[in-house]
Parts: sequence; C-alpha cells; structure tokens
Amino acid sequence: MFGPEGRPQHCCAWLGVASSFPECASPIVPEEVTKIGRDAVLYVESLIKSIIGGLEGLINILDSEGGFGALEAQLLPEQAAFYLNDTSRVSIPTSKSTKGGGAVGFPLPGHESYPENNTAMQRLTNLFSVLKDKEPICVLNHVFFYSRFFKFIMV
Repeated sequence: MFGPEGRPQHCCAWLGVASSFPECASPIVPEEVTKIGRDAVLYVESLIKSIIGGLEGLINILDSEGGFGALEAQLLPEQAAFYLNDTSRVSIPTSKSTKGGGAVGFPLPGHESYPENNTAMQRLTNLFSVLKDKEPICVLNHVFFYSRFFKFIMV
C-alpha cells in the first residue's frame, strides 16, 4: 500500500502515477470510476502520510540522543553567548574541518551534529528538495498540496 518497503522516496515515485489511476477505470461501468477514484484519493492520502512519517523519523534521528538535541551538547544561555562571541573573534579555518576555531572544544556553529547523523541529514535534505519541486497532485476533484501536510511536522 505504501510503495516498495514503505520508504518515503518510493512513495514520492508512486505519487507521480497515482493521479492516473482513475483514468484506468472502464467508462462502461460507472461505479468502477467512482470506486477507483475513491481508492486513488485514499491511496494518495496514505502515501503522503507515509512520506510525512518518514520525514518525522529522520527529524527524530537528528533530534535524538547524540544528535542535535543531545543533552551533553546543550549549553546554558551564558555559555552559548560566550561561545558565539569567542568564535566571532577567531578567524574561521578555511579547511573543511568540523572542529577547531571554537571555544572550549565545541565545534563551530553550523557543525554541531555528530558525524553519524550526516546520512540522516543528507536524506532529509534530499527528500525535502524532491517534495519542494513536486507539483500539487490532482486526483479527480481532490487537490493535494504538500505545504498543508508540512505544517504538521513544523508544529
């Protein structure tokens, strides 16, 4: 129902063809058009929910222990202010190092995530870029806009 393996990327591919499902119904059998149309609308809704679930999963990976929200990486407001002031005085190294130049052994701003989260961050970025470029999906008289579903993630 959610595409191969239920992965959000596969669900995006299935969304591309979901709008053509009602066209496959036989016009000779009128109730078939209605049934396939209703099933196509439910299918698109479930695909979008699966994509949103995948996005939430990637965000949770990044926000979990050892990620962006790790307790050991959180600073008190005074520490954060000192750290930002100190890093603004130090020239930022030109190499692609994720450490160095920062105060008290913390990475520079923008490089706070752990290396094991780079894959999750890349997948999240790729998925958002794919969804951003997608047109709204129209199935019969229903139009699905991704931006309406993104509101649930950003709450």
